[in-house]
Amino acid sequence: MSRATPTPAVTPSLLARALRGRCRRAWVVGGWVRDRLLGRKTGDADLVVERDASEAASAVADRLGGSLVTMGRRRQTFRVVVSGLNLDFASLRAPTMPEDLLERDFTVNAVALPCSRIASPRWRRHLLDPANGLCDLNRRILRAVRPETFDHDPLRMLRAVRLAAVLGFAIERPTQRAIARRSHLLSRVAAERVRDELLIILRADRADRYLRIAHSLGLLRTLMPELTDLAAIEQGKFHAKDALEHSLLTVRHVNRLIRSPGSLAAGVGDRVRALLSHRIAGGRTRADVLRFAALTHDLGKSKTRTEDETGVHFYGHPSLGAEMAAAIARRLALGKKEQGALRALVDNHMRPLLLSRAEPTERSIRRLLLAVGEQAVPLALLAHADLLASAATPAGRRAQGKVTARLISAFFRSPPPPPLVDGFQVMRRYGLQPGRQVGRLLEIARCAQIERGLRTQEEIWRILDRMVGK
Repeated sequence: MSRATPTPAVTPSLLARALRGRCRRAWVVGGWVRDRLLGRKTGDADLVVERDASEAASAVADRLGGSLVTMGRRRQTFRVVVSGLNLDFASLRAPTMPEDLLERDFTVNAVALPCSRIASPRWRRHLLDPANGLCDLNRRILRAVRPETFDHDPLRMLRAVRLAAVLGFAIERPTQRAIARRSHLLSRVAAERVRDELLIILRADRADRYLRIAHSLGLLRTLMPELTDLAAIEQGKFHAKDALEHSLLTVRHVNRLIRSPGSLAAGVGDRVRALLSHRIAGGRTRADVLRFAALTHDLGKSKTRTEDETGVHFYGHPSLGAEMAAAIARRLALGKKEQGALRALVDNHMRPLLLSRAEPTERSIRRLLLAVGEQAVPLALLAHADLLASAATPAGRRAQGKVTARLISAFFRSPPPPPLVDGFQVMRRYGLQPGRQVGRLLEIARCAQIERGLRTQEEIWRILDRMVGK
């Protein structure tokens, strides 16, 4: 059995060593203090110094052998990065430390500890708590220091949901009302900041619960109106929930499968976890893209719903949804590789489900692997979570489980080679926009590459040129 790598943490002893001789008129504040009180480890610490934050940060970087980064635009902050840990320094922004704390977001983050008392066995006696955050911490609630805190930085509204998801706290009613009145302000926040908060929410054990809270507060409508358009869309006999609720449940089931992939395909759990933990960009992983795909996989249903005597239909919703999901990904500053992976997952999410409706042949399994390449395992997990979030029968779930196991096992037994051409190259060569035609050409290219043993792009282009009449 593999052992998990210990998570690095900013310990009291590390802070005491880093700040030795510099503790006078300096405080550690916010999340580090909160998490120490909760018995949680954290890899970050925020420090406030009375005078020159730049000088203090530089001295600590020299002492610890870390790197120094200047951060912040309106209010300069300085980050010391050492061994994967972050120590952020800022100057006091009010005449006194208690007044500084009252400028913060939530009461549980408005608690400070003098740096001179970090290593003291009686450190709790020295906490500064002008907003009564310790009481809220014991009650496990999030309360804004003042409603206007969201006007100063609207991202704090989404951060409330993120902190609730991570800590398991409740957002108190007046704070919820303050957020709901200002939810439209979230559109003013830089996409990268919104993206990072949203991804943390998606990683939570009960992400669906906190996404519902974000929806009830109006935040989800501001972020993804395409997603909230799925609310109240009735899906027919295969679904007991509307399309939005189904999407949120799919996120819950995807997270369960990410945590326990061995329950689907025996003997490959560690390999699945390693594949999903592969970083694509900016610390974001394949698992993050999979969660995003679970949230957005049915976006196309809002524009494709039809109904006739045979029931409710959503013809073409995967391909339309793929483009809608990719558009949201661009809006949230996800990279091109992430957008491509997301598009492939959403566009193909029905294919494993269709395979499960009959006993699939080895050839049909292999063709799907060739079509989606390195996305095969995430796709198998997405399709399985999609089914679990539906009103499928026990027999249907068993059939899907067999297909999921076969896809995952086949991928690790004989993984397809990397594709010789990608979607961006196809679009540039033929002047195409993202859409079904690009996907069809990519699938032709993949099958030709494997079945004919092609090894160069030139061979692929000759085939595709004939297909498009070039």
